[in-house]
Amino acid sequence: MSLQSLELNLADAPYETDGVIANDYAGRDRRATARAGANWHNACEGAAWPRLAGLHIGEAADWNDCFVIRCDNRGRHAIIVACGDTLQSDWQMDRPGGVLEDILPDHLCDKFAEGCERSLTEGRPIYLEDSYQERDQREILFRGVMMPVRANGDDIDFIYGAYSHKINA
Repeated sequence: MSLQSLELNLADAPYETDGVIANDYAGRDRRATARAGANWHNACEGAAWPRLAGLHIGEAADWNDCFVIRCDNRGRHAIIVACGDTLQSDWQMDRPGGVLEDILPDHLCDKFAEGCERSLTEGRPIYLEDSYQERDQREILFRGVMMPVRANGDDIDFIYGAYSHKINA
């Protein structure tokens, strides 16, 4: 999947070192969040936030556990505009373009909404780690990361992130 249809007019913002994800993870860490963080950091290219085009959405091998959320609708009403095949399957999405509250279980939706809001407000990656109950009452442990991304100008327009989970046995 590609988001090349977005018109990009990108200007660099000053680089911030607070909350930067170490580049050491690239290619070595098995965690989706660390791989996505390394991709985000590399795409910054000296700016505070990377350009959406610099993330190579849908082209990277690590894309399966990643997502992009549009920031114009906030909270539980935010829209997932792109996600990898694994997440699309896990979240039972026919296609991207769904609203968080319609796709995710309530507690996970709340955590995603909170993580997006914090990433937007603080302008840095926000890590999530928690659990929720599935419909069949199994406990699901999850981890995620929400990272600010810009498409036009210096403002944050999207949240790029990764999510992984396992059933707590």
